[in-house]
Amino acid sequence: IGVSEAAVLRWDSVLESRTSLINQLEGSSQFSAEDLGLILETLTASWDHSRCSGVSHCLLHKSVLQVVLKCAELDTAACLPQFLTLGAKASSWCGKHLIWFTESIDESEALQEEEHNCLCLEIILLTLNISIKLLPMAAKCITVDVVHTIGGFISELLTLTESSIVDKKINGTAAHVAKAAPVFLDETIKLCRAYCEAAKSDIGRTCMPTEETTVKHELPDLTSDVVRITACTIQTLCKIGTYAASSGGSQVALLNVSWKGVVSLLQLGKGLIEVKVSVSNIISTLISLVIESLRVAADTWCTSLQEALGVSEARRAFLPIKFFLINAVRICSVYPSEALTIYKDMIRHTYEVIRSKTRVEMPACAVFSGK
Repeated sequence: IGVSEAAVLRWDSVLESRTSLINQLEGSSQFSAEDLGLILETLTASWDHSRCSGVSHCLLHKSVLQVVLKCAELDTAACLPQFLTLGAKASSWCGKHLIWFTESIDESEALQEEEHNCLCLEIILLTLNISIKLLPMAAKCITVDVVHTIGGFISELLTLTESSIVDKKINGTAAHVAKAAPVFLDETIKLCRAYCEAAKSDIGRTCMPTEETTVKHELPDLTSDVVRITACTIQTLCKIGTYAASSGGSQVALLNVSWKGVVSLLQLGKGLIEVKVSVSNIISTLISLVIESLRVAADTWCTSLQEALGVSEARRAFLPIKFFLINAVRICSVYPSEALTIYKDMIRHTYEVIRSKTRVEMPACAVFSGK
């Protein structure tokens, strides 16, 4: 056996020993809130952020996150920063793992690495499920320190979710992640709403005890962190929503939560997020989705149908068009100046809508009126 192989075997043995200890911890009696600090400290120390060395590495991280999920069932307020720090590490590592796995595995090794790939998916789902447990508490703990800490946590999770769903280079993850993603995104939207309201009123509610210190330091600014988190969320929602729109109707939950979340956060964040988010680009994206949806419907009807469509079939085809139009109008009503900057494009798009509608051999007005 070579020196390098021996080193790998020794490292695998170390990882397996850690995993065994973590599994014993998970199988122990019910945790108490008083134990959380020590448990999370142990779990953080056990986390290995280096490049994945194989199945043993993933098994360790799966065991760690299973214990974290169990701990998240308790009152997490006192240890929320520790949860967020470990969650951010897990999200970052998962995102890197997806890239490592894609780069290092060729087709001949794919079957051999099936177990490894499944473990990676389980770790991603555990990370998302942990975040779903933590975000409601984080939405109530609106202090400068917590908001600053959760910025990195949310950023890593949004990047992981987007990569898992949208990145075409990463195969086999979208279907699994898409099941938990709508719930995670919905909780993130709720958190952003709570933070925006606090930033606008400039009142932070403290639910965590803070230790007095004699060392003076400049605290992070609440408003800037809220703007950063909200802008990052809106941008990710737009990308996921655009992806869901191209999925042929198979990602309705993602489509709804994404675009409704974009509209909601833009409405609430008026006056805060314009410097970080291009509202005009979002409006243009929605109008483009309207055009594409209408073009697909018109092409389908004109090329494959020999008989007139009923109102119910047409209404079903027009539903995504109506959805995108309504959301675009809602944004334009809140941001009229941004809408005016792209009015020429909107006029051109409107002309395309009218031209496309003339190709459809059925009364579209009945669809939109609901008659």
